[in-house]
Amino acid sequence: MGKLSLSFIFLMFFYYTSNAQTVSDVDGNVYETVTIGTQCWMKQNLKTTKYRDGSPIELISDSIAWGNDSIGAFCYFNNKIDTINNYGALYNYYAANNTHQLAPEGWHIPTDAEWETLVDFLGSGTGGQLKEIGTTHWKTPNTGASNSSNFTALGAGYRGISGTYYQQTLYCSWWSTTAYSENSGWSHELYYISPGVLRVFSDKNYGFSIRCIKDVATNIENKEGSLNINVYPNPAQDILKIESTENGKLNFEILNMVGQSIFSSSFENKTFVDLSSFESGIYYIRVYSDKNVSTPQFIKFIKL
Repeated sequence: MGKLSLSFIFLMFFYYTSNAQTVSDVDGNVYETVTIGTQCWMKQNLKTTKYRDGSPIELISDSIAWGNDSIGAFCYFNNKIDTINNYGALYNYYAANNTHQLAPEGWHIPTDAEWETLVDFLGSGTGGQLKEIGTTHWKTPNTGASNSSNFTALGAGYRGISGTYYQQTLYCSWWSTTAYSENSGWSHELYYISPGVLRVFSDKNYGFSIRCIKDVATNIENKEGSLNINVYPNPAQDILKIESTENGKLNFEILNMVGQSIFSSSFENKTFVDLSSFESGIYYIRVYSDKNVSTPQFIKFIKL
């Protein structure tokens, strides 16, 4: 393997694992976190039995009651509480998207768009990059599993609308807060025989896992407002072009994978940045004025 490839792998590994922190829910459960792209995720499925405000989430073991709930409920796989230690709890959509707030303070249940941002960032073989390696929590062959993202997805299984439990070690699915229709919501799922990830809509009475995402996901802080910015090409090789339709002078900075500013300058309308001194890897561009700031945009720089 060439020097460039080794360097790029090292940078990506550092990016996914740096700034490791933990977060606790209202029950006192502690979760590790991982930064992937511009997002910070929990590394474990949610286990809480209470909403953020301390209100209890209804625990429903009965199959008929599970299928009829429309307020918010959770359960343990096969009604066995010890399964929560590895796989977390299973929640219906009404708990995931609840005014009492399921996620800890400073965190939230991801939207469908936030899940798609994760999928787009990881690219090919997203499911394999998310799944834990081996067959401790996945049935063989656990196709494509590399856990290169450090997300560490486990085969938690799910609960159907009939109240029956299915496919632990074969499958997992996570709710988003985005509804598809009055009775269904968007979710993303993984399988033990596939390296991919599927975006599907499911009845709101299914019991799925929950992964929380941090409200402010990286060290790159946004001010109020937004700027219309185009950054290209992506990936870049030698020169990066930044364009804006805004009037007046704008400042910008380039940040590395842990949010440290490594280059800054200013421009009006457009500018070109010489990347020849940069190492190969992932970088972020933030453009800002006195009042507004652009949403951070990432670029992949490949030094030939």
